[in-house]
Amino acid sequence: MTKTSSTLDALIDFVSFDDGYDNGWSNADYQDFMLAQRKHGGKAVEDVVAAARDEGQPITRVIYSLLVPWAAQVAYNLQLPVTLLWIEPATLFGVYYYYFNKYFDGSLGSNQAIELPGLPSLEGSDLPSFMLTSSPNIYDFALPTLFENFQILDREAKRPTVLVNTFQELEVEPLRAIDKYKLMAIGPLIPSAFLDGKDPSDTSFGGDLIEKSVDDYVEWLDFQEKLSVIYVAFGSYSEISKPQMEEIAKGLIESQRPFLWVIRGAEKEEMVSCRVDLEKQGKIVSWCSQVEVLSHSSVGCFVTHCGWNSSLESIVLGVPTVLFPQWCDQATNAKLIQDYWKTGLRVVKPENGGVIEGDEIKRCLDIVMDGGQMRMEAKKWRELAKEAMNEDGSSNVNLNIFLHDQLDEEIDARDARDTSFGGDLIEKSVEDYVEWLDSQGKLSVIYVAFGSFSEISKPQMEEVAKGLIKSQRPFLWVIRGAEKEEMVSCRVDLEKQGKIVGDEIKRSFDIVMDGGEMRKEAQKWRELAKEAMKEDGSSNVNLNIFLHQLGEE
Repeated sequence: MTKTSSTLDALIDFVSFDDGYDNGWSNADYQDFMLAQRKHGGKAVEDVVAAARDEGQPITRVIYSLLVPWAAQVAYNLQLPVTLLWIEPATLFGVYYYYFNKYFDGSLGSNQAIELPGLPSLEGSDLPSFMLTSSPNIYDFALPTLFENFQILDREAKRPTVLVNTFQELEVEPLRAIDKYKLMAIGPLIPSAFLDGKDPSDTSFGGDLIEKSVDDYVEWLDFQEKLSVIYVAFGSYSEISKPQMEEIAKGLIESQRPFLWVIRGAEKEEMVSCRVDLEKQGKIVSWCSQVEVLSHSSVGCFVTHCGWNSSLESIVLGVPTVLFPQWCDQATNAKLIQDYWKTGLRVVKPENGGVIEGDEIKRCLDIVMDGGQMRMEAKKWRELAKEAMNEDGSSNVNLNIFLHDQLDEEIDARDARDTSFGGDLIEKSVEDYVEWLDSQGKLSVIYVAFGSFSEISKPQMEEVAKGLIKSQRPFLWVIRGAEKEEMVSCRVDLEKQGKIVGDEIKRSFDIVMDGGEMRKEAQKWRELAKEAMKEDGSSNVNLNIFLHQLGEE
C-alpha cells in the first residue's frame, strides 16, 4: 500500500507487513494466499500491539474487517476487545447470517425467489456468487472466512456491535433485521471533501492499491460539458475478458458520448482493437481518484462492477449507474441499486451467460444518461447521505454512541480492578489491617489519619492517644514510620485497644460515633456521589461532553 499525504497522517499510522507475495498473486491459489495473510498478518498484529504497549500507548481495541477475522483471533489471544467493521451493505450481513443458519442453501435456481426476514426480496441470481453450488472452486475460501466472523461475534459475552459502512436511511430494515446483533450504520466512509466539504484537505482514504497515474484527467474533465461524461471503472480486482472489453469499447463508441475509462496498466496495452477510435472520443487512464471523478460536474453516468465501495460512492455522490456485476457480493449490490434505490440499470446477460454485446451496453448507457427520474433518485440519496454525516446526522450520532460505549466499557473494566490511584507516596505496610477490621463490629471502629504531608506535634499525638483510650472504642490509626517509633508514651495501652494505628478529642469521638443524624447525612452524600458517576449522572455526562468537544477540535 502506498501511503498518501493527508491530514490523517498525524492521527493514523499505516503499518505494512510482508505477505509473502511481493511479486503479486495473479496466479496464486486463493487458499494459499489467505493462509499466508493469516500467518504473516497475525504476527504483524502481535508486533504492533507489543510495540504500542512498550511505548506507553497501549492499544485498547482492535477493529477488523470481514476478510481478516484472524486479526480478531489474535486480539482475543492478547485479551483485547474487538469490533467488526462490515464493509458491505447491511443487507448482505443478513444474507450471510440466514445462509449460515440454514434458512436457504446454494441450490437455488437463478430465478427462484427467496424471502428472508427483514431483507429485500431476492432471487438466486442476486446472491453472492460463492454461495451457489455452481461457484468455481477457487472461491472455496470465502464462505469459511465469512462464517468465522459470525463465530467470533457469537463469542461475545453481550450483544455484539457491528459497525457498517452504510447509512441508516439507505437500509432501515436490514440494519435491524437480526436482533442478535447491534448493527450501527456509520457511513458513508468517504473523504469529507467529496461529501460535505467541511474539510477540503480530506481528499484521500489514506492509501492506494494501484500506483497513481500522472494523466491530467481532471483537466480533461474540466473541458467537458456538464453531465456529459461516461465514467467506466471495474475496480482493483475484477478481471474483464478481452472479448468483453471489445464489446464495452463498441458500446462506448456507438453512444457517441465522451468517456473516461480506467484500464489498469497491464491491460491497457492489449485491451482493444479500436483504440484509435476510442481515444478520439474519450480518455483512457490507468488510475484515477474515483471520488474526485464522481464528484466532478461533467460526469453523468458510472459504468461499474458494483463493488460496495464503488456502489456507495456513486449513491452518495449522486451519480446514476450502469450495473455490470461480476462476482462475489456484486450481484446483490446491483439488485439493491436497480430495484430498491432506483439509481441504476443492470445490463442484461445473454441466456448462455456469455459476453454482453455492445448494443446492450449502448442501450443501458442511453437510458441512464437520459434518465431524469433515475438522476432525481440519485440526488435524493446524495442529500440523505450528507445529512447522515452532519453533526446531528444518524451516522455521526451512531459513531459517537459507539465511541462513548467503548469508553464506558473501558472505565467499567478499570473500575473492576481499580483499587488504587496508580501510586503511593508512602511505602505500603504489610500489616493485616483488613483482616483486623473484618473482626470488628459494624460501625464500631474509629479511623484516624492525617494525610501524607501533615505534621502532628508529639504533644498533640499524646492527646489524640489519650482521647482514643478514653473513648473505649477500637480504632485504626495511620502513623507514618518515622513517627511511629517515638510517637506516644502510652503506646502499650494503645496497642491493647487499637491496631496502630485529651478530653476534647474523646468528646468529639463520642458525638460522631453516636451521631445518627450525622451518619444519615454522610450516607445521603455517598448516594449522590454514586449517582453522579452513573452513565447518565452529572459527572459522567460532563466528562463525555468534554471528550466530545475535544474530538471536534
